[in-house]
Amino acid sequence: MGLFVPILRLSMLFLNVWETYKTLQMPPPSKKNDGLPSVRALSQRKRDMKGCIAVWMVWCIYIMYERSVDTTLRMFTPFYDEIKSVIIIFLMLSRARGAEPIYLHVIRPVLKPHTGTIDMLLDFFIVLGDFLFAILMVPIHLITPQVTATLSLIESRLPKRVQSYFSGLGDQKPITRENEQEADGSKSGHRTSFASKYGSPPTPPPEQAAHLSADAPRGVTHASQLGSHHDTAATPFVPPPLDDDSAVQEGFRQSPQ
Repeated sequence: MGLFVPILRLSMLFLNVWETYKTLQMPPPSKKNDGLPSVRALSQRKRDMKGCIAVWMVWCIYIMYERSVDTTLRMFTPFYDEIKSVIIIFLMLSRARGAEPIYLHVIRPVLKPHTGTIDMLLDFFIVLGDFLFAILMVPIHLITPQVTATLSLIESRLPKRVQSYFSGLGDQKPITRENEQEADGSKSGHRTSFASKYGSPPTPPPEQAAHLSADAPRGVTHASQLGSHHDTAATPFVPPPLDDDSAVQEGFRQSPQ
């Protein structure tokens, strides 16, 4: 029963909302009344609205009762959940036919003698709330210009680099595929302009190239001796040291005396 009662409560609430929604809809137009709802439909709608109000009043009283004395009565009343389940099922099945008698014979006799006092208290609290809200709004109107002036002063004292950074945050483009393609194109154009400006890397003489190819082990190219094949276009050629005596002697013979 601990789970059955909340399910019944939610079902009752859903039925109240759905019935109120259907009651607030205008009746269908009538051909006999020039496209306007008939008088009978309007009077029935009025009676349904009274029934909805009675159902909601009984439901609110039931919720107030649960929040206030439900825990205390549960301790001293046997079969408490069963009794509550029966009451909720009765209200769900009877709807307005069961809620209107409860309103007329229970709620109305209790509230009618105190109607003037309750209205006076409600009016007093409404006026008090409006007064407090107006008082709370006065400091906000006074502080808002000062806060705006302070923020503008702080922004003016910031370095220009910081101001340009914060002003440029809103101009940044989102990272999309088109932006990435534009960035790749600008990088390739930069590499092309660099090659056209500085020229291609120097190539070694044929004798040195043959010497490097003969001394290199199998599977290693001339580009791998100079460095990674990705950096051959940007790395200048550095001839290796000549350790062979014949090559040194050949160099002395070619050198001018």
